[in-house]
Amino acid sequence: MIQRLLEAAQSSLQDAKLNTLSNESRFDLAYKAIMQLANAALQAKGYRVLTSKQGHQQLMIQASPLTVGLDNTTVILLD
Repeated sequence: MIQRLLEAAQSSLQDAKLNTLSNESRFDLAYKAIMQLANAALQAKGYRVLTSKQGHQQLMIQASPLTVGLDNTTVILLD
């Protein structure tokens, strides 16, 4: 599952670089990649987030200092 999330994030990032897409679509793809990577990091640490629960995206980002050592400034930017 982690490998699939990493591959999906890579694909999303590649697509986000396409100048033929609207800026909104490119932003959405980049955000999707962030979520896929944050989810993979959580799963690598043995945790899962219920994506059906409201606020799961914020939780995945806020956990990133614990999962991958992301600094607080970057967490605030992503949040």
